Amino acid sequence: MSRKAQGQFDEDPELAAQIDEAMAAMGWRVPVTDDEVARAEEELATAPVAMPDVLADPARVFAWPGREEAPRVIAFPADAEADTAMSRAAREGGRLTLEVRETMRRDRQAAQESMDKDHGPDAR
Repeated sequence: MSRKAQGQFDEDPELAAQIDEAMAAMGWRVPVTDDEVARAEEELATAPVAMPDVLADPARVFAWPGREEAPRVIAFPADAEADTAMSRAAREGGRLTLEVRETMRRDRQAAQESMDKDHGPDAR
């Protein structure tokens, strides 16, 4: 919306309110209030909207005409301290046996190798 058009709404709040109401009534505005959200959820429950076929495959988002390169996968560096804390927290702070630690290490290595195979090695 241009600044000139925005200025017109600022000068005429009644016009802005009428346009907002019309857009809401036609479903052109995202529901904002609790009542609007509840009504929208009821409508979707009784008359679901099918997703367009072009949106069914998320990879198509990256495959537009003229794009030659595959999207890059950006891996975030691992934080060993956080990984250890989360592993222990997941097991409610219990002690991990050497066998469990080794299994976790192998699982992590296999997951990393799978990611590298599918997306190339990350740049750490």
